[in-house]
Amino acid sequence: MSWQDYIDKSLIGSKYIDKAAIFAADGSSVWASSPGFVIEPSKEMPEIIKALKEDSGITSLVIQGEKYIIVNTEGSLRLKKGREGLVIAKTNQALLIAHHPDTVQLPNATATVENLADYLKGQGY
Repeated sequence: MSWQDYIDKSLIGSKYIDKAAIFAADGSSVWASSPGFVIEPSKEMPEIIKALKEDSGITSLVIQGEKYIIVNTEGSLRLKKGREGLVIAKTNQALLIAHHPDTVQLPNATATVENLADYLKGQGY
C-alpha cells in the first residue's frame, strides 16, 4: 500500500477523519496528504515535534493557522478546537497528523489514527 493509500483508505476512508498527512518522523518531509492539508514546515512543524516530547510544557498548537488546545498527550497528541480536533501519532519513522470534523467524537478519531500508527510500527515504520 502506498502512503497516499494510508491517507485515503485507512484514515479518510474510516469516515472519522476528514483530512490528514503523513510526514517523516522528524517533520522534514511530507510523504502523503489529503488535498489542501498543508502544515507550515518552518513554523508549525517544529512546534509539533517539540510538543511530542514528554513534559514539553506546550498547551496549544497552531495548525493551518488555527489554534488547537492539547487535551491529552498519552500515546498520541489529542487536540481540540471547539468540537473539531486533531490527532497526532508518531511511529519510528513516520508522523501521522489527522483532523476530525465536529461531527466525530475524539475517541473514534484517536482509535483510527493510533491503530494505523500501531500497524505501521509493526511493519517496521
